[in-house]
Amino acid sequence: MSDQNGFLSEEELLNFDDIQEEVLTIPEWGNKKVRVRALTLEQMTALANRVSKRDPRGGPDIIDRELSVTLTLHYGMVEPKIKAENLARLKAKNAAVITRIVQAINALGPTQQAIDEAAKSDEAGLNGAISVLASPRVTDDAE
Repeated sequence: MSDQNGFLSEEELLNFDDIQEEVLTIPEWGNKKVRVRALTLEQMTALANRVSKRDPRGGPDIIDRELSVTLTLHYGMVEPKIKAENLARLKAKNAAVITRIVQAINALGPTQQAIDEAAKSDEAGLNGAISVLASPRVTDDAE
């Protein structure tokens, strides 16, 4: 229950449904629609942890943009839902369409400025939450 000053209670805050969704029409795909949603903090953190690598020379983190794009689609597309085993197949899709969808997902979430500020903060714990198109692509050491 809210207090008399209009503040949320902890219970209200934890139960509030604040994950926005949006439907996009994709002309290149026969005007079919896709539904996207904002990433949760947990998803954004998992994505950042998977795509960020420390620069061994002490420079800024190196971001795998290709993996960031596919994981953003995996986490942020509600309909159709992309299965993990099909993520690699997205590389063959129209880059303009994929970019538009990823930008729509990102637009539903935090601003780039908020992400940058969180990444600078030791308390944020986001391990450098990132924009999808922020840095050069790197390859996986295992490749």
